[in-house]
Amino acid sequence: MRAAIATVVVIGVVAAFPSNTVAAQGSCQPGFTTATINGRHDCLRRGSMCDHTADAQYRHYGFRCTSRGPYAYFLT
Repeated sequence: MRAAIATVVVIGVVAAFPSNTVAAQGSCQPGFTTATINGRHDCLRRGSMCDHTADAQYRHYGFRCTSRGPYAYFLT
């Protein structure tokens, strides 16, 4: 019984907060740029976290992956 309730709660939370990363149709929400980074579909927007090793791929879409601290990289 508890497992069934936990499953319903998790499904409800996922439905209430849809991901900005990938929509069900493989497109991005308005304000995001659709991209393929490291072979995976991604939705890019200025200020989003990024993988600094893929900076050349981000540049292809007009973004740069810059450092804001020793371990924090964000798109600019």
